[in-house]
Amino acid sequence: MKQVRALLPHEFTTLKEAFKNHPKHRCGSINGLNWVSLFLYDSKRTGRPTIYDHNENQTLKELVDEAPYQLKHTQSKITLETEKTASKSSIKGILKKFDHSHKRARHSLKSKRYQDDFLACLPASYLFLN
Repeated sequence: MKQVRALLPHEFTTLKEAFKNHPKHRCGSINGLNWVSLFLYDSKRTGRPTIYDHNENQTLKELVDEAPYQLKHTQSKITLETEKTASKSSIKGILKKFDHSHKRARHSLKSKRYQDDFLACLPASYLFLN
């Protein structure tokens, strides 16, 4: 969230009066203007702590560079090294910060098809070209 400068006293009074005189103003509001104060004076939050520190992130990056299409294998290796567990999506998020993109490797199913049926379906012109 962006940092906002503190309101000047006359700006605060104007905002308070606008809130108080609004047709949908409720008397039971929390201390009058607390929600506005929370919104305007919100400081930067740290959020959830990261799973891996900077050095562990670098190790993860190196492991992925060694085997880019084996993310589950990398996940188990980093778990053994750091004794910390992270989901596959968390690892993808860390890699995204390093400008990596994860794409599933597509395997050929050519070995599993029935060759005779496949050739029967091909047009005759294709068979003569090859």
